[in-house]
Amino acid sequence: MGPAQMITDKVKLFLTYQISAWVKIVPGAASGPQNVNVALGVDNNWVNGGQVEINDDRWHEIGGSFRIEKQPSKVMVYIQGPAGGVDFMVAGLQIFAVDRVARFKHLRRHADKVSSRLPVK
Repeated sequence: MGPAQMITDKVKLFLTYQISAWVKIVPGAASGPQNVNVALGVDNNWVNGGQVEINDDRWHEIGGSFRIEKQPSKVMVYIQGPAGGVDFMVAGLQIFAVDRVARFKHLRRHADKVSSRLPVK
């Protein structure tokens, strides 16, 4: 099992959360591409939060979103690593709530700007 942390008391119902992390395979540790993903364990049900295939020694960002709609007894964030015996590093794991009202206002303003630039035929 890769790095994991319980976050049960940190998440609230009916909010959308963004999740992101930076991952890197230790140079020389793997031969061939490796899949790394961030997953969320909600009451022993796993939800994929994002996945990346790594085939070099650079940092790669994993990102995704999730929403919890039933009161969970246990929530755990988990980085599922590459093949057994392949070392990897994780940095900058973030989980944050998305303010949907503010996001929709921003998108509406952006859409209005774009539509005002379109030529009328």
